[in-house]
Amino acid sequence: MSVPLRPSSRVIPAAIEARFSRRNVYTLIIPGPGIPGYGGDWVMWFAERETDSDAQGGVRVYAPLPARKYDLADRDPDPRGLPGSASVQFATVIDKAGHVSSATVLRGSDDAAFRQRALQEMESWEFKPALRNGVPMDVDAVVEIPFRFQSVGGATRVTPTRCPGKPLS
Repeated sequence: MSVPLRPSSRVIPAAIEARFSRRNVYTLIIPGPGIPGYGGDWVMWFAERETDSDAQGGVRVYAPLPARKYDLADRDPDPRGLPGSASVQFATVIDKAGHVSSATVLRGSDDAAFRQRALQEMESWEFKPALRNGVPMDVDAVVEIPFRFQSVGGATRVTPTRCPGKPLS
């Protein structure tokens, strides 16, 4: 369960505050997935896209959680010139089905290939959806993910991870 950080009583990074102005924001630390290409814990800030104006106290909100990652085998496995490690901050929508959409890079490398690869990685995840009183809901989220890249055969690449399941549609 998540407890809201109300606008009047929170201290969060200014860029995050600007995205979630006048809405309750929830913050979550997600333990690193422990798979190649990811360097540690994630930080997620999220807010309901639409608030339930009829809801009284006692609203229970549960955070969206990473559920599975889909293989990136069809994408370029060997982008050159990526940094050894970098933290990337994404703005995205996680819908009530747990799919990532409208992802953009807020902060990270200025390198176009790096940004494209980071977006591909973010979009390869599926989440357990956020819940309000047990009902799935869409949320706006900012997710900060530390990536760790490996040098392979003189080039730098993110190691793809194979996960069960069908590709996102």
